[in-house]
Amino acid sequence: MVSRVRWGVILVALGVLLLLNTTGVVSVSFWSYIWELWPVILIAIGLEKIFSATSSLRPLAWLSPVIIVAMVAYAVVAGERGDGWGSWHDNWSFDTGDTESEVYTWTEVSSGASRLDLMLQLTAGRVVVRGGAQPGNLLEGRVTYRGDRPRVRHESSNGTLNVSVEDRSLGSYRSRDQWIIKLSDSLPVGLTLAGGAARMRLDLTDVKVDMLTMSTAAADVDVSLGSLARSVDCHIACAAASLDVTVPPGAGVRVKRGSMLQGFSSGDLDLVEHGDVMETPGFESKPVQINLYLESAVSSLRLRTGDGTGSSSVT
Repeated sequence: MVSRVRWGVILVALGVLLLLNTTGVVSVSFWSYIWELWPVILIAIGLEKIFSATSSLRPLAWLSPVIIVAMVAYAVVAGERGDGWGSWHDNWSFDTGDTESEVYTWTEVSSGASRLDLMLQLTAGRVVVRGGAQPGNLLEGRVTYRGDRPRVRHESSNGTLNVSVEDRSLGSYRSRDQWIIKLSDSLPVGLTLAGGAARMRLDLTDVKVDMLTMSTAAADVDVSLGSLARSVDCHIACAAASLDVTVPPGAGVRVKRGSMLQGFSSGDLDLVEHGDVMETPGFESKPVQINLYLESAVSSLRLRTGDGTGSSSVT
């Protein structure tokens, strides 16, 4: 009896979480906490087996579904609050207070390149990508990690500097890693992010990003695009992801759905639907054109217009 109830509780909890996520009530960041806490389910099942074997302790077997519900509730609250080490920040000198973590920093300097293609490969954690690299630097990186430090590879080809950064942190601590990447505004940038249950804040208002590719699972992504690049192609393959996209005032937006979009809000944007495409009227004539290609089932997509307070504006 308790076993059936326990599995029923797990299924109901997952269904409620997915419903709350698709309706925008909670973000998908709770998945990273559930990933860390999943051994609690084994503990709950073990306690159920122990208590069920003794008639006098059998009522305590009902602690199993209670423990599972408590774990899920904690994951949701922690994911929404982002307390402790997980608080959002982009402070270069931020100290997590975790004495066992290490910090790795590196710089890619300008060496005659006319373009930067950057790939970040991470399993979990929090990612901040923004402008602000010092003059002469194309990229500045800072990663907090445990275990092996990130592997950075770079090569130049036909005027393009290709940089790949691979996460090699200990698996059990990856959700606690934080990446801070500062980019230059001096040349076009192609940005690719591949990973798992990550939280990403991409403030690209002061970066000439013309290509953005994201391939993640259960990610919580906040993207702000600017007007330094006149055309931006965004390829989104983020299953079970919550995606917030802020575009500059006056920009044209085109959303092409290649798969199911469970929750959608166009905010203050006036989009017209044509089959599987939604776009701003007069898209082709807009000074900044943003193409969003949804290539996997995104849980929710929320669009909005920025306040135009970045270093550039649409003219």
